[in-house]
Amino acid sequence: MILRLLQRFLENLDLKIILAIAAIVIGIFFFFSWLLVISLIVATMLVSFIVGKMRIRNIGIELVAFTAILTGFLYGTTAGIVVGLILIVFHLVMGGFLGEYIIWTIPEYALMGYLASIMALSQSITSIGMILVIGINIINIIITAAIYRGRVANHFPWVLTNILFNAALFIFLAPSLVQILH
Repeated sequence: MILRLLQRFLENLDLKIILAIAAIVIGIFFFFSWLLVISLIVATMLVSFIVGKMRIRNIGIELVAFTAILTGFLYGTTAGIVVGLILIVFHLVMGGFLGEYIIWTIPEYALMGYLASIMALSQSITSIGMILVIGINIINIIITAAIYRGRVANHFPWVLTNILFNAALFIFLAPSLVQILH
């Protein structure tokens, strides 16, 4: 019975369908790394959109740092900078993070993509991610303290959750993604 169903299925297959399926499978294998990167970019934008809609701006959940650092690490300085710039602008707008602090925030995320590329020669993705995420959060606390002394205490929950969220990503997810994409 199964043999008969298989035989009927094979008889009904059109050569065009077989070629189309083969092309799709080859394309997936050839472009798999870009498919994953594009999926990560879409996920980053989705998280930014959700943060804005749910009004949970005081929680440091964002995929921009992770994506910018991973892109810089794997694909070089230009890719890291461009992805960092585009995604942080999208995140800031969608999340409603609009204020003077965008003056230093936007360049910081581009810088993370750039630095990840340079650091990739000597360190693991986990080390690079942790160093850059902790570093950017320390810099932001210092700038916040210098400019908005009264807002430092309000900024700490975001900083703490951002470091913890990104630590989980860089410890548990980034090494596997680098192996797949490298």
